[in-house]
Amino acid sequence: MPKVTYTPGKGLVQSSGSGFDVSSEIRGAKKQVVATTSTLTLADSGAVLAPVAGSAQTFTLPDVATAAGFHVTFHAGSAQAHVINGGGSKIQGAIFDNTNGTTLARNAVSNRSSITLANPAVGDYISIVGDGTNYYVFGWTNDTPTLA
Repeated sequence: MPKVTYTPGKGLVQSSGSGFDVSSEIRGAKKQVVATTSTLTLADSGAVLAPVAGSAQTFTLPDVATAAGFHVTFHAGSAQAHVINGGGSKIQGAIFDNTNGTTLARNAVSNRSSITLANPAVGDYISIVGDGTNYYVFGWTNDTPTLA
């Protein structure tokens, strides 16, 4: 089997040998996990927000006007009332929850500026994407989040 190497200048190049080598960072791959209260920047795009502290953590999103293409995912690593704060940005989308029981509910998120987990469970999930005008969210939580 031939060896494949990736370089930014040449792309994929086949040579003798075996394996796969990357000579630069692959864009879109993110190693960063943010676990504590943070004001995020555009450089955090692609990060995983995974709070594990024994107290609620707040994650403040960058100004949406400069955040076209910005995206993060939130995974609750602790059952605290964690907050996703959009500041003056508008947050749109939907969050599904099981109403802390077995009944599935859809919560419309329309022109909101923050999301606070209510009666959260480890594993609650919210995906966030900015387009330069709004942040869009899609998520699954244990209970109905508080929207402000």
